[in-house]
Amino acid sequence: MGSTEESERKRRHSNNHTSLSPPPKKQQPMAPVLEERKADPGMLQYQNQQLAQKLDAQRSEIHALEDKFNQLKSKQTSFDETLISVNRCWKELVDDLELLAVNAHPDGTTEVPVLEVAPPVSSDKPDTSSVIPEETFLQRLVRSSASTEGDTLDAALNSRRASTVKTMSYIVQVIQSQRAKHDELTSMLKNQLSSDVAGKALQKAHDDLLVETQSLRTAMEALHLKHKEISSAMTAMEDSRLKDRAEIGRLTGELEDTLAELDTSRRKLAAALRNQKDLPPGPPTPGAVTKEPGEKGGVYKTSKDIRDLEELLERTKALSECRLVDLQEAHQKNLNLAEQLRRLQDSHIDEQRVISSRPYLLLQDQLKFFKAELDRCQANAERFQAERDSALRHEKEVSLKAEAGEAARRDVAVAESRITALEAKLQQCMADRDDLQLRVEELNQLSGRKDTVAELKLMISTLHKEMGMMQLQLNKYKDAAHEVCSLRADSHSMAAVLERKKFEFKNLSKKLADQAIEADVFKEEIRVLKESEQELKLILDMYEKESIESRDILEIQQSECRARAQIQRLQEALDEHSLELRVKTANEAEAACQQRLAAAEAEIAELRERLDVSDRDKMELLETIKAKSEEGDAYISEIETIGQAYEDMQTQNQRLLQQISERDDYNTKLVAESLKAKQLQTSLVAEKQSISGKMQLATSAADLQKQRAARFEEQVRLQLDQLTKAADETRHSNSAVEVARRKLAEAEREVQSLRSALEVSDKELRERGEKTNDVLVVLENERFEKKRLENELTVLKTKHTTAQENALVEKLQEEVNKYRTLLKCSVCHDRQKEVAITKCLHLFCNPCIQRNLEIRHRKCPGCGVGFGAGDVRHVYL
Repeated sequence: MGSTEESERKRRHSNNHTSLSPPPKKQQPMAPVLEERKADPGMLQYQNQQLAQKLDAQRSEIHALEDKFNQLKSKQTSFDETLISVNRCWKELVDDLELLAVNAHPDGTTEVPVLEVAPPVSSDKPDTSSVIPEETFLQRLVRSSASTEGDTLDAALNSRRASTVKTMSYIVQVIQSQRAKHDELTSMLKNQLSSDVAGKALQKAHDDLLVETQSLRTAMEALHLKHKEISSAMTAMEDSRLKDRAEIGRLTGELEDTLAELDTSRRKLAAALRNQKDLPPGPPTPGAVTKEPGEKGGVYKTSKDIRDLEELLERTKALSECRLVDLQEAHQKNLNLAEQLRRLQDSHIDEQRVISSRPYLLLQDQLKFFKAELDRCQANAERFQAERDSALRHEKEVSLKAEAGEAARRDVAVAESRITALEAKLQQCMADRDDLQLRVEELNQLSGRKDTVAELKLMISTLHKEMGMMQLQLNKYKDAAHEVCSLRADSHSMAAVLERKKFEFKNLSKKLADQAIEADVFKEEIRVLKESEQELKLILDMYEKESIESRDILEIQQSECRARAQIQRLQEALDEHSLELRVKTANEAEAACQQRLAAAEAEIAELRERLDVSDRDKMELLETIKAKSEEGDAYISEIETIGQAYEDMQTQNQRLLQQISERDDYNTKLVAESLKAKQLQTSLVAEKQSISGKMQLATSAADLQKQRAARFEEQVRLQLDQLTKAADETRHSNSAVEVARRKLAEAEREVQSLRSALEVSDKELRERGEKTNDVLVVLENERFEKKRLENELTVLKTKHTTAQENALVEKLQEEVNKYRTLLKCSVCHDRQKEVAITKCLHLFCNPCIQRNLEIRHRKCPGCGVGFGAGDVRHVYL
């Protein structure tokens, strides 16, 4: 199996070479022979021998070229490995140089040269070790346009070398400048600056460091924004690159298909030439003479096949050239995209380092955590505020409904009093009727005159009518009395429910107040968390400053070492002078150095203590944050339970409100009936009399109250006189008088307040009764309108659903018909698709493909691609 695959690969490779090579010159004389449709067996045999020799020579050349190619491939792999290792080392060198350059001037005062990173090796010289033999020709075609890239590679290497040398020189200059700075520092130390000047210098250095940190923060933000923009650009470029790769893969597949077709055509040509070679040369025999027409027909057919094959070969050559041009363009585009991607990656190395640094990630995590805590606390506060508002609204609604219930009870009491008065009046009327009947009987017995009898009959009939009307009214009032009794019982039950609801509302208001207190506590915790966040930021800044100060300590130690070396040199130089001066200067220098060393050690100890204190503060803050988070979770759980209980109470209140609304409807009916009764009984004078009697009673009661008030005033005056007389006796009596005065003033105020409250309550009762009547009428109208709109909405919904169902059924039917037409054969448009051609993946019915298979030139009816019987596969749709 492996040998057949190797032979097939070699044959394809040879066909690739032969397809691109120019045709042999010996084939030119065949054209006129074929055009004249004359076949000489000897000439054909000679040409076949020449072609066979050329094929053998080409095969031997191909084998030699394959050996050379394998050797070059092995050399190329070793070269690629060395180039990759060199490129990796060079990249490391570039990274180190950039790091040194950035560390040399972290403040960004001088412009750091940007090093150019070498392009990837795969873009200039790809690794062909992973390429299978079938794709070697394709790789050669793709890389044929890269012959002009040598100059660009040399230019890139020269620019890279120049940038590296430039960076090295820059680092050397920085080192020299640092040395000069150190020399200046040593000279300053020799001059022995005073403590005030040193403090000012340190303060200035501190301010410079603060400015540097602010500039670094702004630079980090700018880099972050730039990173976002460039990452989006990189994703877009990567997408375009993947699209180009897919296009290259498609073109390679098409090229392989064309090469396979070319291989089949060459095999057919070789078979035709072998058939011509097998023809017997020599003089014709009688049998041959009889078969001459058949031989001419065979030669004609072979010449026609050769002409068709040559045309097919020309078409495939033109197609392969077009595909080659497309591949070269795609390859160039891919190289440009790779170069742009490399530049973008090089420009964002520093940004990725900053973003991936540990302090940046820690700060980002802390910021996310604090933002989440702040959002959670704000949400809890908003939820508590909403619950408080809803509770206040509910309290107002309950108070309004309680007032409405009180008004209804008062109306019921008034109706009961009227009913009792009417019953008394009805009894009086019945007694009058009995008296009149007795009088009629007496008159009938005494006088027999017809006129009096007719008058009496008329009076009796009118009395009967009046009695019937009064009986009807009595029945109505009895029914109303029964309803009033039931309403009274309902009002009592509703009053009990209302009291219970008031108690529950008080409890809820207390809970709401507790929740408001908890919300305030949460706000205080949020404020504390914000302050802790600011403290953590300050601690982080202190850590950064300490890291910078540690670097300053190292510089001081280095300067101290250099100062000691200079002291030694000075001691050696001063040995030539007098001993006393040398000892004196040495002692002074040593004392100064000891002082500086002690100051540096004190600073180091102080910084270490500050670091320990900051670590302890950090641990304490972390513990407090954990405790606060646990307390917040406990508060959240309690709030959830309270919210659930509040929701249950709210559902219960809604149910009770519904019952109250039903009772209100019933009360409205009663009010309407009472209004009808009032309209019917406007002609009765007894109501006016009763009202006037009530007014008289009220006025008499008011007179009595006035008399009582006058008595009270007289008593108060007497008591005041007695108290003034007894004021000189004892202090105890004075205190008693003051207490009595206070009580009297309070009683007077209470009397006045009760009077004013009574008047105000009467006015409010009247106004609320009128308002409730108006509201009830409006509510009835709105309910009727709502029912009408709901009925119209249901009708419209039914119409809409029926219309949608009809449109959906029609749409589905159209899609089914469309899919059925797609499943039918595109040739006969009658039968369904049953078989598929594997070369072009077109579907047809089996009879149409069988008819096409019976033809010599089998081509796809859809695209015209040739196929064989082995390329037909059954498909079950």
